[in-house]
Amino acid sequence: MNRKKNRHENSLPDAYPAHQLPSLYALTPALLKSYGAQAVAIDLDNTAVLDSSYRVPARTLEWVDSMRAAGIPVAIISNTYLHRGWFLSRKMGRLPFIALANKPSDKPIRRMAARLGVPVSALAMVGDQLFTDVLAANRAGAISVRTTPLAAEKRICWYFRRLREKERVFLQTYARKSSIA
Repeated sequence: MNRKKNRHENSLPDAYPAHQLPSLYALTPALLKSYGAQAVAIDLDNTAVLDSSYRVPARTLEWVDSMRAAGIPVAIISNTYLHRGWFLSRKMGRLPFIALANKPSDKPIRRMAARLGVPVSALAMVGDQLFTDVLAANRAGAISVRTTPLAAEKRICWYFRRLREKERVFLQTYARKSSIA
């Protein structure tokens, strides 16, 4: 019996992260370079800042400073709206940013790599969501780094509870014996 494939079925393994870390703050310049990255793009919500927040944690600012001190360009790629992306990029030291990124599209990853002057394969995309951040990075050919979310989402929490459960099942189903850092 032939079964019609779901349009997302073939892309699911593309949502498996190349690397997984407990938080953005665990990503050091040395570790990032060991992944082959020359630049890093970060997601905002629950990766660099709390969900829907306009406040940038001091640890995030310190992390951005450590990357810059090591000569690693930092940028923001987020599905957030334009004004918030602009505001938070300014609070983090005028980082280049793409808002309304429409992840999991790979286009913003490619655009940011070109903007930073690095090959896509040398750009690390760091985010907390498998089916947006990681999937976009993998589709583009960038280095995908998944972090544990900073906190449980407060807006449309019912949606995110289901999404996090799907991510958990996906990771268990497609768990690899190979390295997840």
